[in-house]
Amino acid sequence: MSRNTDRLLFRTVKDVVSAMWEIPAGGAARIMHLNDPQSRFPARRWPNEPMEALPDGHIAFGPEPHQRPTLAQVREMLPQYAGLWDEIREESLINHTVLVVNNRPSGCNIGRMFTSADGLTDWTERVRR
Repeated sequence: MSRNTDRLLFRTVKDVVSAMWEIPAGGAARIMHLNDPQSRFPARRWPNEPMEALPDGHIAFGPEPHQRPTLAQVREMLPQYAGLWDEIREESLINHTVLVVNNRPSGCNIGRMFTSADGLTDWTERVRR
């Protein structure tokens, strides 16, 4: 994980496939790029812009953050990587919850509403110092 004032960056690996993704401030997880070293497809920016300087199996999204797909969108675009998307969903839920809890005012006992990073689930949890 890398901290920035505007977003948090993460890298997730499932088997040999990896993805870089981000959680923008106040937003849902968005996929930056995917690397599949076993793929023989030439590197490209989604959907079909060649990126000749990068290795086969690299798929980039964007380039602007608002152009990057959410987890739900990338599941539809590239369903063959469902295992990787599942890993990212789990990590995004954990990281979103931990970040919200760690950012609470010191010394407070408060109830908070957590929204999952993929925007699919809401739940309430009591936070105690």
